[in-house]
Amino acid sequence: MAPPDGGVVFRVVQIPPDHLFLADFDRDAMFAGLPDGEHAVGDGDVHNATMHRTRSVDFAVVIDGEVHAVLEDGEVLLRQGDTLIQRGTLHGWSNRTDANCQVAFVLVDAKPADAGEEGQP
Repeated sequence: MAPPDGGVVFRVVQIPPDHLFLADFDRDAMFAGLPDGEHAVGDGDVHNATMHRTRSVDFAVVIDGEVHAVLEDGEVLLRQGDTLIQRGTLHGWSNRTDANCQVAFVLVDAKPADAGEEGQP
């Protein structure tokens, strides 16, 4: 769920293991909470199919387990206690373990980062 204009969303999400998640993967359901044009879906591979972009600054804190943050230019393994902060970047999540990963997210409405802007590719 994207934050409303000028708003904030807080949620805690269980990210299931990839091998369980992909068995019932539904792109439309996954991106239903994002406004039109704010997501990008890949070719069915977990590294691409979950890729999306939001108009927000996102704070993600891993509460339990581990998950890979999949970005356009690589991946970062996040473990319990790790924090990821991003603004409008294309990203997805990949849980390569056999257990759920619990992540707390705070999404703050923001203008999209433009390519070529300082700190952006």
